Amino acid sequence: MAVVAIGTLIVIGTTRSSDAPTTSRSSMLLGYGTSALQTQLAAPAKHQAAAASSPQAASSAGGETFIITGKVSGLYPGSTFPLVLTVTNPYSFAITVTSITTTVSNASSTCLAANVNVSSFSGHLLVGAGKTAKTAVTAKMLHSAPNPCQGVVFPLRYSGLALVP
Repeated sequence: MAVVAIGTLIVIGTTRSSDAPTTSRSSMLLGYGTSALQTQLAAPAKHQAAAASSPQAASSAGGETFIITGKVSGLYPGSTFPLVLTVTNPYSFAITVTSITTTVSNASSTCLAANVNVSSFSGHLLVGAGKTAKTAVTAKMLHSAPNPCQGVVFPLRYSGLALVP
């Protein structure tokens, strides 16, 4: 199984820490992607070229993206492998990814999504301006999965949250 996903960035709000000075604000960003877009990997380049210099500009630009890619291969019934996720930040400011969840879809009518479990990422993954960072979660194919599911591609959809300090 090999999958890649790209995501879109949306500013969904700001938070203010009660311990921080009143001028300190951070923006919360929502990113998502789907492996169905894997053939369009070049598409985000036009958005990256015009990457915003602030979270507020990112929000108003509409279509700015941060990219989540991931790939796992070799799954067979009863196996567990790492799914390495790469987050690319095209902005001129750093982001901290706090969570990434993966939703698995059916590979076929006989290879159902319920046969594969993917753990979630929860933590603080700092992605510098214009940089990438990696984290790993686990992908497991259940022992009860039919043998024909070995090596098929299960579509994955990623969603994540990030903060802009």
